[in-house]
Amino acid sequence: MDTQYANTVKYRKCPACGTDVLSTMQFCVNCGARMSNRTCPHCNTPISGTSEFCRNCGKSLIPSKKCPKCNVPISGNPEFCKNCGAPLLESRTCPSCNAVISKDAKFCNGCGRVMGQESRTAGIDVDLMEKAQELLTMVGRFGTIPNAPNPDMNTYNPSSLKKTVNSMEKFLETATPDLIVSLGRMYLSLATWHKMEIQITNTGKAHAFFVTLSFSNDFETRRIKPITVEAGSTETVEIGIMPKTQGSIPIEVSLHYKDGNNKDYTKTSEFWIDVRPQYSTPHLFNPNDDMQKSPASQATPRSTQPPLSQGPVTMRSLPPEMTEKYANSEFIAKGGFARVFKAKRKDGQYVAVKVPIDLDESTGKSFIAEMQNWTKLNHPNIVKIYDYNIMPFPYFEAELCDSGLDKLKKPMGIAQAAWIIFNVCEGLKYAHNLHIIHRDLKPQNILLKNGIPKISDWGLSKIVTDVSSVTTASFTPFYAAPEQVTNKAKDQRTDIWQIGVILYELVTGTLPFTGDSMIDIISSIPTKDPKPPGDINPDAKLIEGIILRCIEKDPTKRYQSIIALQKDLADFLKIDYTESLRMSVGAKNLRQSAEYCSKLLLANLKSGDLHEAYKYATDLVNYSEGEIRERVKELSAQIKIRMDNDMDEVPEEIIEAAELIAHKIGLGLTTI
Repeated sequence: MDTQYANTVKYRKCPACGTDVLSTMQFCVNCGARMSNRTCPHCNTPISGTSEFCRNCGKSLIPSKKCPKCNVPISGNPEFCKNCGAPLLESRTCPSCNAVISKDAKFCNGCGRVMGQESRTAGIDVDLMEKAQELLTMVGRFGTIPNAPNPDMNTYNPSSLKKTVNSMEKFLETATPDLIVSLGRMYLSLATWHKMEIQITNTGKAHAFFVTLSFSNDFETRRIKPITVEAGSTETVEIGIMPKTQGSIPIEVSLHYKDGNNKDYTKTSEFWIDVRPQYSTPHLFNPNDDMQKSPASQATPRSTQPPLSQGPVTMRSLPPEMTEKYANSEFIAKGGFARVFKAKRKDGQYVAVKVPIDLDESTGKSFIAEMQNWTKLNHPNIVKIYDYNIMPFPYFEAELCDSGLDKLKKPMGIAQAAWIIFNVCEGLKYAHNLHIIHRDLKPQNILLKNGIPKISDWGLSKIVTDVSSVTTASFTPFYAAPEQVTNKAKDQRTDIWQIGVILYELVTGTLPFTGDSMIDIISSIPTKDPKPPGDINPDAKLIEGIILRCIEKDPTKRYQSIIALQKDLADFLKIDYTESLRMSVGAKNLRQSAEYCSKLLLANLKSGDLHEAYKYATDLVNYSEGEIRERVKELSAQIKIRMDNDMDEVPEEIIEAAELIAHKIGLGLTTI
């Protein structure tokens, strides 16, 4: 066969018998079957006749649809026609290159542009969808929401999506962690280190972060590290613990933690721990080993440990020895080594009774130290001691106050905070004149009675001589001065530091030195500078200079005396009260005018400025009425007499009279 002919002539096989037939022939020369151009769209096998299925692959030969552009039959569900490339599904146009692409395509085949979700989010607020997805991420970090919704744009319609957003926003606002602690053992040996497992369970809906533990002063602890306890889970921590007191000891376990919004929580639980001598080990009772026969053949128990000292019956009741002296006792609070009760004396007066938690050597020393110094102090801004004794049970009987500075809402008004601290300085000024420093000033130790602050708990107080004290002592870490944490010389400037920390907390609502652990807090006090109060509360700018001078790390840069601090506080208060007085007079509000005028009178009396005090006393006569006006006139006359006789010292009687007048005016009364 000619080569040229062979290359130009085309053959195809007969669909019936498989004989090679010229492509131009309409019938097979061997069997006469009709030659067809039909092929299987799936495997490309030639198809003869009108068969509905391919004899090679068995698939249907009837096309389900045709290409709208070239009319070629299409089988399956491809996105584009294999013949002309036209899109076969619902299409849209790329906004960049105008190429026609599938409705569900994520990328443009022409330019590669990432296609948005326009058609998929039809009828749904895209901003709302993005907010829902953002909230879902926040919920996952914050806690566990029951039946948590999934804001899927293909599943949720706009109304359900709004409900989802509202439920997640409400969850983030209201969900809180709630921790419960349980101890692994309830007995310990005295002065011996033990490993204790503590289980912390979060029954709340929010995760608890930076969870730390603190214990009452009867126990020393180590290896306490912050952990995270997720909502609905339980974590077990191991700590080292050593009891310092023998007997049945009430132990307070405080949990400190934060939620996802950085809000602080504190929860305290109380347990009873049996602390036994070192040589005593608890064991199960065994009749064969622990019973021995007496001569009378009677079984008697054999004790393996000496009897423990008899402690208080319960933590929240007065010792039985005190019930004959006091009635109607009510538990108020618990401190480092003592409990405080409200009780009624036989003469009907209610007082505060302070008794030690347990009787041991260290508690006895602390109790005696507090007794020695506190009983020497008699001042309106110091809680008064009425009685004390070691029989029939060691106790203090003290003035009963209404509340404590730690119970007030913070941050408070700048003038209110300055006024409270100004009056606290009055008590400290008196104590410092007796060479007594407190060394443990904190909001819990400043009580309030009829609005007047009074300093309490002088257990860590010390009499200082010309040489400052360098003895080791306890302290409260959050309020400790640098010289306390580094065990350097301590004097009245240590109290001034603590006053500055308290004032910082009152005007900002936070403490100047914080950390994830006590070690972090203590190490930051002598090394780090606190955030200026004005950066936290802009109103605190007015008093920021006074606060920062109080908490200078170098004692020589602080106020060198309470009197110097009180003078600056008085200057601030005079400016604030003078402006308030001017505005109240302009508004013709006589009650407010009387209140501010009485405070200005007190501030000047306490700072020793008799001339200014007399001016405001004479003004107060015009703003007051009734019996109070007569008392103000008497007070004004007494101040005038001292001025005429060049008597600069202001006696306590005049200050007490002014305080009573100011208190009654503040309550809106006209009679004393």
